Amino acid sequence: MPNPIPLFVCPGRGANYHCLVSGPVRSTLLCVVALSAFVATCAAIHSFAPLHVNEVSEKLLFFKTHRAEFDTVFVGSSRTYHGVSPKVFDETLRATGRTTRSFNFAIDGMQSPESLMMVRRIVALRPPSLKRIVLETSRLRVLSNPDPVTPRDIYWHDAEALKYACRKFLADSRPRPAKKKDAGFAKAWAEFTTHLRLFAVNEMNIGRAGLWLGEATSPPKVKKQQPPPLGPDNDGFAPVFREPDERHVKNVAAEMEQLRGRAKPVHQVDPIHRGELVRLEKELAQKQVALSFVATPSVREVNGKLDVPDGSPIFVFDDPASSLYRLENRFDADHLNTTGAIEFTRLLATEFARRLDAAPAQ
Repeated sequence: MPNPIPLFVCPGRGANYHCLVSGPVRSTLLCVVALSAFVATCAAIHSFAPLHVNEVSEKLLFFKTHRAEFDTVFVGSSRTYHGVSPKVFDETLRATGRTTRSFNFAIDGMQSPESLMMVRRIVALRPPSLKRIVLETSRLRVLSNPDPVTPRDIYWHDAEALKYACRKFLADSRPRPAKKKDAGFAKAWAEFTTHLRLFAVNEMNIGRAGLWLGEATSPPKVKKQQPPPLGPDNDGFAPVFREPDERHVKNVAAEMEQLRGRAKPVHQVDPIHRGELVRLEKELAQKQVALSFVATPSVREVNGKLDVPDGSPIFVFDDPASSLYRLENRFDADHLNTTGAIEFTRLLATEFARRLDAAPAQ
C-alpha cells in the first residue's frame, strides 16, 4: 500500500499535524478542482465577454433589455425579418380591439435547428409578458463540416443543441431498407461530429482570443450598405432597402410565372424535425407560451405545412394565386418589398385576430 501523502494542514490540529490523503485520491481531488476552475472560467467568459454575432447579438441585447414590453415574438429567416412589421401587426390588432406589442426576432438565413434554439434562448430570458411565439416554417438544415467556421455557426451550439444532435444521430444512424448500399450512418456521423465540434468550440471558447485579436488589429472594413438590425422602428423589422434593376425585375417575373404553371411540390414529412417541433411546443406550453407557425409567401420554397405537428396553429400564405405573389409586392423570389411586407403583415394580423376571437383562451 503506498504511503499516504500529506495534502494540507488540518485547521485546529497544529502546524505539525497533516491530513493524510493517498496519492490516487489526491490526484482525483486535484483533477476535480482543475476541472471546476476550467468550467467556471469558461462560464465567466460567456457571461462577461459573449461571442458577437452580427444581427443576433444586437437583437438579443435589445430584447433582453426590453423583454418586459413584448407579448408576441416572430422568429424565422430573412423572409420574416424583411416581411413582418411588428408596428403594422400591432396597429392592425389594435383596430380589432386587441392590444399587443410584438417584436421581430428573425435573422437572415436562420433555419431549424438554429431557429428552435433561438426560441429556447428567448424564453430563457423569462420575458414576463410573453404569450406567444410565431415560428416560420422551414426545412431542417443539415450541418456538416462548415468551412470556414463562423461565429454564426458557433453561438447556438449549447447543451440543448447537443441533445438535439444526439437524438438526430440516433434516428439517422438506424439501418433502413434501401435498394443500394445505405450511406446513412456515415452522413449521420459526419453531421453529429460537426455539432459536437461546434459545441466544444462554443462552450470552451476555443479560438475566442484569436477572434478578439483579429477584430482589434484589423483595419476598418468598408461595409456594404445594410439596414440596422433593429430596423427603423426598433422592433426588429428591416424592410428591403435596395431598388431592384430592370433585369432583376424580369427574372422575378419569370420565376413567378413558372411557379403558377406547376403543381405545388409534395413534401415528405421529416419525422425527426416534426419530433423536435412537438418537443418545443410542449416545452413552451409548460411556460404558458403558445407556439404558432407561419408559411411565408416565397416563390422558391412553396412549402405549405412542412413538418408542423398535426393540430398546431399555422398561418399559410404560400398560395401563388394570392396578391402577395404579384410583381408589385415582390423584391425577389424569396422576399417581399416594403409594400408587400405591409400587406402580408396586415393579412397575418387579421387572420391572427380572427383566430383569437374564435378561441379566446388562446
